[in-house]
This record gives sequence, structure tokens and C-alpha cells, in this order.
Amino acid sequence: MAQGPLVAISGVTRQLETMALHAFEMRHRVIAHNIANVDSEGFQPLRLNFEEQLEPLRSGAAEFGCGPDVSRL
Repeated sequence: MAQGPLVAISGVTRQLETMALHAFEMRHRVIAHNIANVDSEGFQPLRLNFEEQLEPLRSGAAEFGCGPDVSRL
């Protein structure tokens, strides 16, 4: 089994993909919630900040030397 930087980058890439899919799912849920409740009295729309969602992964990616590429997402 291969060891070294490529394995670490592969793991980071897999984590990034998983986290991005989760963030998109959350975005769709927030949009659906906001649409469903738009006519409710006193409704306050929800907001989702992707930057906050991806920050933990960005920090981890920087440890493997791929932070600049990840930080542009």
C-alpha cells in the first residue's frame, strides 16, 4: 500500500468532496425551509455560510501543503 504525501492528499481530497456534498445538501435544505415558510408570520430566513462550513477542512489541508488550492473554494 502506498504511503506518503499522495495518500494524505487523497484523504484530504476525499474529505473535501464529502464536506462539499454535505454543504450543498445543507444549502438545499435551507432554501427549501425558507421557501416553505416565507409566508409565515414573523418568519426569519435561515442562512448558511459555506466559508464557515469548509474552514475546518481548509485548515487540515494546509498541513499537507495544499492549502492555497483549497482556500480558493
